[in-house]
Amino acid sequence: MLRAKLLALQAVIGTMAGASDDAVRTGAAALAMAERLGDPGAVIATLRARRHAHSGPDGVDVRLEVADRTVALAGEPASLWGHLWRFDALMQLGRVHEAEVALDLFESGRIDLPLAHWYLSLSRAAVLQGRGRFADAFACLDRASRLAERGDNPHGVAATEIIRAYYLSATRVGDSVPAALRRGFASSLMARLTLATLFVAMEDLDRAREHYQALPPVDQAQIQEWYRLTIYGQYAQVAAALGDPVGASAAYERLLPYASLHMTNGANVALTGGSVHHYLGLAAATAGRVDTAVDHFRAAVAANAASGLLPRLAESRHRLALALLARGEQAEALTNAKEANAIAGSLGMPRLLARTAELLA
Repeated sequence: MLRAKLLALQAVIGTMAGASDDAVRTGAAALAMAERLGDPGAVIATLRARRHAHSGPDGVDVRLEVADRTVALAGEPASLWGHLWRFDALMQLGRVHEAEVALDLFESGRIDLPLAHWYLSLSRAAVLQGRGRFADAFACLDRASRLAERGDNPHGVAATEIIRAYYLSATRVGDSVPAALRRGFASSLMARLTLATLFVAMEDLDRAREHYQALPPVDQAQIQEWYRLTIYGQYAQVAAALGDPVGASAAYERLLPYASLHMTNGANVALTGGSVHHYLGLAAATAGRVDTAVDHFRAAVAANAASGLLPRLAESRHRLALALLARGEQAEALTNAKEANAIAGSLGMPRLLARTAELLA
């Protein structure tokens, strides 16, 4: 049993260090050993390691299977975490309605740990933010902040602060750079890329460019697996905003295999960026591939609508309108711009409202 748990720990450490292939093999060996032993605690520990080893976008189906196997170990208190793991995987698959059910089941287990309640609050906020229910999402973030402070969890406090900045960039006009990033929270790559993305959202392109130019090209970036998809998406966003066709093309190639997914982390989902097609559309448009961009934005509109992600739907309709105008298709562009404008107005998204109003004018 100890051997199985040690292998599981080795798999987790390997994933964090970037040795994802080794971590996958080690995690599989640990799980096989734990199942032979027939010890539920060892099985859950090795399933947790397998989840870590497959935390990149290529492993989303494996993570869903791991979550289901964990939930099936009914009677073990730790098996309830499988519902939260299901939530993470389902959000990346764009199955938001099912993800909400998984959260309900996790909450019904009444795990009496501050960390569990912190994760639950962040996960609830992710769904509410995705739905455009920003006031409720901020309330969940407030609860998460209190839980992190009460549990003496500085990482949790900083992470919640950064998530709040993303929400504010959609719902407020003004500078809302979190102090955690100014203090150097997370790796240099993550901090700079997050700052560049936030400055793009706040329409401060000069400061976005300052951080973007200090980053390595996307194909040279050292990325932990569970951030891989969101980092590719951030590179695409910033390259598009700054008009960098080379960077946009590189991001496009890395995002393309994951077109059917949604833009979330592979673990501990606290934000959803909606369909990956939206980011592929941004990259394609910046690289001058207007027809390809139109196809991606149309796919993003359909996927975001099906998932009920209204803010992302509005953003994709706005971008589709711009791409259609570039092809001279004014009637369809006008329809999409009107739809985006109406959603932005109803949800309280002032920056998007101003951009769509300008487009309509």
